[in-house]
Amino acid sequence: MRLPIKLPWGYHRLSLSFAGDDKEVMLISAPFQAWNLPKGREKIWGCFVPLYALHSQRSLGSGDFGDLEAFSNWVERLGGSFVATLPFLAAFLDEPMEPSPYQPVSRLFWNEFYLDVSQLEEVQKSREARDFLNSKEFQDEAAFLRKTSFVDYRRVMALKRKVFAICAREFYNSNVKGQAELATWVAGKREVLDYARFLAAVEKRRAGWTAWPARMRDGFLKEGDYDREVAAYHLYVQWQAYRQFQSLAKGNLYLDLPLGVHREGYDVWRYRRNFCLAASSGAPPDAFFREGQDWGFPPLHPEGIREDGYRYYIACLRHHLRHAGILRLDHVMGLHHLFWIPKGLTAAEGVYVRYHAEEFYAILALESRRHKALLVGEDLGTVPGYVRRAMERHKVNRMYILATEYTGKPSRALAPVRAGCLAGLSTHDMPPFASFWRTRRPSKGGSPPFPVSSRFFVSSHDGGWQPFTWLPSLSSRKPGAASSRQP
Repeated sequence: MRLPIKLPWGYHRLSLSFAGDDKEVMLISAPFQAWNLPKGREKIWGCFVPLYALHSQRSLGSGDFGDLEAFSNWVERLGGSFVATLPFLAAFLDEPMEPSPYQPVSRLFWNEFYLDVSQLEEVQKSREARDFLNSKEFQDEAAFLRKTSFVDYRRVMALKRKVFAICAREFYNSNVKGQAELATWVAGKREVLDYARFLAAVEKRRAGWTAWPARMRDGFLKEGDYDREVAAYHLYVQWQAYRQFQSLAKGNLYLDLPLGVHREGYDVWRYRRNFCLAASSGAPPDAFFREGQDWGFPPLHPEGIREDGYRYYIACLRHHLRHAGILRLDHVMGLHHLFWIPKGLTAAEGVYVRYHAEEFYAILALESRRHKALLVGEDLGTVPGYVRRAMERHKVNRMYILATEYTGKPSRALAPVRAGCLAGLSTHDMPPFASFWRTRRPSKGGSPPFPVSSRFFVSSHDGGWQPFTWLPSLSSRKPGAASSRQP
């Protein structure tokens, strides 16, 4: 059907009537290509560090938003344009327990684990909070957590929660101005109330939503299903996470949008029709994983998300793009097809399911332009050529990682660098570059086939290089495993 007018960019509804049968469809009017850097600014560099590893003498066993802000300011003073990190979305950190940044409770809310305690207004106002921070109990636990070589998510969160709970009580009892600001924020983000009640219900039952009674499983919570004070606590920490995020420089963050969410999490519970609960996402058998991989989280349903007008997916993008100058799309091949493993079968018995890729690209291009943010698609490993050609058509930047581009040939150690990509030495889920390099260096003397550098490079669309300071990433680990703070 040819429309009689040119629609402005955005999401539209088209109503059709056929002999008494009315239908309505969604129309996406979008630019063909995502936003990219203006001419003259194509070459930029920045630094990557997992936030949990970016800890300081004052943080509590893990990096926090205050550390990220200080690090971001330092990079900016050096002339860098961005700081990249792993997802810091909401996570289960008690019962259930799943700290993996790639199996979040939700892709719509931040993780209070990373709140900077020192920035909370109530810490300064509450004598109870100050007394607790100065107590032997707090000081001993903080000293232990700062000395450990690994991030103990459960203990760090338990200690921080005691502080946050005191601050929340102080906030609701005395901060009238803050409560008015909170009410204004909630009015523009109503789902946060639903999210807070969901988490309070999880805590009361000490179990994920699939183990709840039918009414609660079906999305209906009422008084008595959750503790009101606990729900108020979760509302407070989300409000504080929003405020601390606001203090981080817009456009200076390179955020990461994970492929999926935890099966027991809020998003699957509330946006059920967007997911296929009868399957899990994964990868087929290959040379490294001969039995395939089952990642555990449910895939998006290609027709369910369309019937819902892509509302959930758009909300996830906007949650990140409000703050990010660059957004990494995990497993970008998932825009085209994803490997599904039906319930009860093994990864070797899974099947690829196709998605409406051009609809995804239209949404990505539109939201990227609206927020003036770069998109980077994670296209490492075995990726069909048509996926990469689509990325290039729509100006979704690709990745160039030295460890995967190394040829081992002294005459040409690296594969050609493509224009329009983010280039680096390693990624968060690959062995650190030092480990990669040790396995390839000459055992006795001699020089490596190309100079060793401690810097990343970003390639612009004209094929030029710019340095990207490198902080070593951590070794690959299974979801839920402890995270080393010492790269």
